[in-house]
Amino acid sequence: MDLSGDHLTRTKICVGSRKSQLAMVQTEWVINKLKLQHPWLQFEVITLDTIGDNILDRPLSQIGEKALFTRELEDQLLAGNVDLIVHSLKDMPTTLPDNYPTDSLVLRTGLSIPSNQQFERTISDVKVFGTSSLRRMAQLRFIKHEVEVKDMRGNLNTRLRKLDDYENNKIDCLVLATAGLIRNGQGDRISQRLPWYHAVSQGALGIECRLDDEFLLNRILPGLSNNKSMIECTAERVLMKCLEGGCSVPIGVRSKWLDSNTIQLEAIVLSLDGKRKVESDESRKITEPIDKQLVWSIEDYAYLAVDDDRLIPMKNAVILGRNLAAKMIELGVQQILSEINKQKKL
Repeated sequence: MDLSGDHLTRTKICVGSRKSQLAMVQTEWVINKLKLQHPWLQFEVITLDTIGDNILDRPLSQIGEKALFTRELEDQLLAGNVDLIVHSLKDMPTTLPDNYPTDSLVLRTGLSIPSNQQFERTISDVKVFGTSSLRRMAQLRFIKHEVEVKDMRGNLNTRLRKLDDYENNKIDCLVLATAGLIRNGQGDRISQRLPWYHAVSQGALGIECRLDDEFLLNRILPGLSNNKSMIECTAERVLMKCLEGGCSVPIGVRSKWLDSNTIQLEAIVLSLDGKRKVESDESRKITEPIDKQLVWSIEDYAYLAVDDDRLIPMKNAVILGRNLAAKMIELGVQQILSEINKQKKL
């Protein structure tokens, strides 16, 4: 594989992906976009299972690892066996090895409830929910204190099969991301959409490549980026990084645009039983002047790649995430987070 970055000799790109149907759908979507923009390129897909794919007998929060759905693929990237990786950006930690920037691609959508009934259900009707997300469990318990929530691991198709097998699993519905169902061609399974707080970077794709691969980083990938999505994901990831959260902590966010230049970031952290919460929001203009003397690294952007055209908006997104984190710390969020970490160690 030619890693020289010379576009005259480098015509093949090796793409890493998880093996699940949804992961492959997302990978093919990215490849098709790249083919339209760079028809002279050829692509090879290399698939792997990750720790998160292989360990299904316990909740994610009890595995005790980070990068559960990315590490094996990143090892192949570091070894030079793949050139780039397509991830669900929510699976990517907010701290990465220095060689790994990422690029956010698409807008996010909300949460959905697929039901094993053919009619629409309201939350108050449902007795048993299935989800593998601590954040969704906590939000369910906040709304319905006595709700029964069953941990539901596995890829999207596996979880839907468990839902359909009511006799063995006794699950009334699943709470899932709308984006995954629609991308996987299963939008017809959605029975209700929920205006809930979602995961950081929910529904966004991330492309990961080596920082020294200028051919991909500067020539091939920039045409895929969605500016609003990049700004949203940067603010959300910086918030999570400041609060030291991840998939094992129920941090929920919502980003919305108040006007074309002003973004509002809302966030919530709930106790695992759903009885206590810290909730706040912060807004900021993405055109605010930035002190030119400040030195920024890719770590400041929670490892999302930045180009000169969106430098000011991205820096403002970083400040937005930091400011909201500071506000939530003042409101006592660290007490809830500390208790959650203690409970996970029991």
